Amino acid sequence: MTSRRLLAVHFAAQLVFLGALWFIPTGGWLHAIWQTLAGLPCALFVVLGARRHRPQAVVGWYLIAGGLFLSACGTTVELIGWRCCNATTNPNVADLFWLSLHVSLIAGLALFVYRRARVEELGAGTINTIACALLNLFVGVFAWQYIVWRAENDTSLTLANRFIVTLYPLADLMVVALVLRLLLGGGFRNVSLLLIAAAMGWFLASDVGWSDYIRSHAFPHRWREFFVEASSIIARALLGAVTLLPSVGAIAPSTAGAPRLSPMGWVGLAASVLTAPVVLGMQALLDRFYSVSSL
Repeated sequence: MTSRRLLAVHFAAQLVFLGALWFIPTGGWLHAIWQTLAGLPCALFVVLGARRHRPQAVVGWYLIAGGLFLSACGTTVELIGWRCCNATTNPNVADLFWLSLHVSLIAGLALFVYRRARVEELGAGTINTIACALLNLFVGVFAWQYIVWRAENDTSLTLANRFIVTLYPLADLMVVALVLRLLLGGGFRNVSLLLIAAAMGWFLASDVGWSDYIRSHAFPHRWREFFVEASSIIARALLGAVTLLPSVGAIAPSTAGAPRLSPMGWVGLAASVLTAPVVLGMQALLDRFYSVSSL
């Protein structure tokens, strides 16, 4: 089967899963298992695409496929915890499954960023690092104002609630930073990389919506719950399509003959990826010790 046909089959199946989800009653086994069944093929298609196109650093794609597989199981694991163990609070064991996707994305994309940094010229690498750090500075401030600060100042949230509400957007920011670094390194014309960026936009929308649900201490309206669930399905569907495109081979370049990354190169990569988390940490410390309030 050609890559184009695989891509058509993948998106057609995801549209079926997405459309049928609206008609399945929430809170039941079918609703949870249906979301899991929607996510599992995405992991399979990442593996199929990686084996077909054999991109550089293929282990990164296998890591991402593993994260997709585990995170897809999260909804079913959560319902098992509710029904069998009365685990109705957050965080719970299902969060380990959902966060596995962030961990795998960070590991896989970091590998791609490392390989691209090795083949970049010094001037281009410096410009990309500065641009990425500035963009992440803005994103970090935005995340603090509209997500993290609201959780820190909500007295109805327990410490565990605040931690998990903050952890998901923080993990999203780290992935966004890696994607930005790849885009600034010449990936704006790479369709596979643009799909990853679009997927992260949908994941961020889902995580923000889920964080609002935790803060509200109430079940969301049906349309809002569907939006959060549909956002996750769309994001996984986009990730599942990434390796089915030939452009996946250009995300991580060959490093044959390229020198090892210098200490300054490592500093640049750290600045690209960690600017947003560092900004959040500094703002949290300032708010803790000097009562800095949101604007």
